[in-house]
Formats: sequence, structure tokens, C-alpha cells
Amino acid sequence: MEKAVLREGVTILAASRSDELSMEVNGHGVFTNLVLGALRGGAADVRGRVSAASIYAYAEAALGAWDQRPLYKSHAAHLEPVRLCDPKVDDKTLHALATYFPSADHEFQLDPTFEETNVKAAKPENVAIFKTLKQYQIAGLVRPKVGTDLYWSAERSGFVLLTDLGQFYLRLVQLGRL
Repeated sequence: MEKAVLREGVTILAASRSDELSMEVNGHGVFTNLVLGALRGGAADVRGRVSAASIYAYAEAALGAWDQRPLYKSHAAHLEPVRLCDPKVDDKTLHALATYFPSADHEFQLDPTFEETNVKAAKPENVAIFKTLKQYQIAGLVRPKVGTDLYWSAERSGFVLLTDLGQFYLRLVQLGRL
């Protein structure tokens, strides 16, 4: 049995295990292309941080269709970012979570005044809020209570809820840790 001992602060990412082939497409390594995509932001968290663990998760999930399993070994006390990308939601907008969701279980109600394509009802201040909620949804922080589309939630006066990740970021905001 092989055993790797790593000193603290060392992380290893490899395209495949020692007994596997690393796949190539058009002369380029599949794993390498995935790592590059991860570093360009594909593996970034809400605040734009890319860690070695997120690179591995990104590549491993994408390689599900291939007969190649990447390797990840780490001895890290915490995950330092290896790259900073544009955040999905900037800190100022993350702080606004507490404005729309005063508690983790709060349900934010929409109505047709939030949808800019509803020319009869749309109100500019609500349209701006809707755009922020859409940004939160894309980052995985909120979801409609019913269905998958915020448009229909607005048109049908539905509700928006925090996801588990949204509840986590709300708590960070409330504790002043963000």
C-alpha cells in the first residue's frame, strides 16, 4: 500500500491516479483544461475565491463521464484561495441580504411590480430589488418558494426563500463577519 505523507500547507492535485491514463482531447489534457476553467472562475465561490479543493471538486464532477479520476491530497489547516476572481455577489450586495431577509426563515414576497417586463405594473425601485434577487439566485443564495423562475414568482405574487448557503451568508452578515 502506497502512503503519502504531506507536511502542513501542501496540497497535491493530479490528473489521474498512478494506475490510470490521463485523457487528452485534440492534444490537450482534459484535466488541465478543467483546471484552467476552474481558475478562470468556474470553481469560484460566491465571493470569487478559488481554492485547491474547489478546483478538485470542479474537475472531479466534470470528469464523471470519463474513465479518469483526479487525485487530491492535502494537509491544510484552512483553504487559502489560490486565485481571486470577480465575485458572483460583491460584499455590499451580500450585506443587503439582511435588508430583504431579516431572518433565515423569512419569505420575501414578490408581485408584478418587481418584473420590468410588466410595463403596466413595474416600479423602478422594485425592479432594482428584483435584479439583486436574481443575482442572489444565480449565486445559489435564494430560490423561489414554488417553481424555479423568479419571473413567475413575481407575476404570481410568490415568495423567495434563502437557500442553506443564503442562510449561511445572512448569518455572516448579521454577525459582522463579512
